[in-house]
Amino acid sequence: MSDTDAKDMAYADIIADLPLERHDAGEGRAIWCASQFVPVGWLTQERRYLTLKTSIEDTFQWMNRGVVSSKGSNTIDTVRGIAKNGQTFFTIEHTKGLRAWAVGDADAIMDLLTRIQGVGVKTRIGFGSLLPYENGDLWKITEVADDQCHWQRRASPCKLIEDSYHAVGSWQSPYWQGHDRIWRPAPMRLPAS
Repeated sequence: MSDTDAKDMAYADIIADLPLERHDAGEGRAIWCASQFVPVGWLTQERRYLTLKTSIEDTFQWMNRGVVSSKGSNTIDTVRGIAKNGQTFFTIEHTKGLRAWAVGDADAIMDLLTRIQGVGVKTRIGFGSLLPYENGDLWKITEVADDQCHWQRRASPCKLIEDSYHAVGSWQSPYWQGHDRIWRPAPMRLPAS
């Protein structure tokens, strides 16, 4: 078993018993009653530049396909040429906050949320940091009426809301490994309240 498989199994154990209700999506599939995060009080977008090491594995695949010449050796020169480094541009959004909806045990959900200090794939380099409320908390849970709880705004194997479209992704954890045909809600931004 690879390290990645072991990490995925450990992750699966952690999320196996979340304090959320489940919705029957048919065909023996159950999804968590929790939405994706929606930006609140959108301010602006900004493009950023990032340098990174070029993936050695990708370079070996390019060499095997004949796209990159190995020049008679099986080594990759990481000092010059294509393997020197990679570069990418990415977009960040500035918002006043995020909102999500869930159905479950509010105290247990808050306990889990207190462990989250940032949101997104680039939190390790400071993006997605959360600013605290006046009392110092990073998260706030507010009870809403059933008709205001939009937990269906999430990826799903079935169409939960009209405002959704077909996509390729994942409707269950681990979400970053998704290759299924799913229904995804159309992007939405909420005004600051």
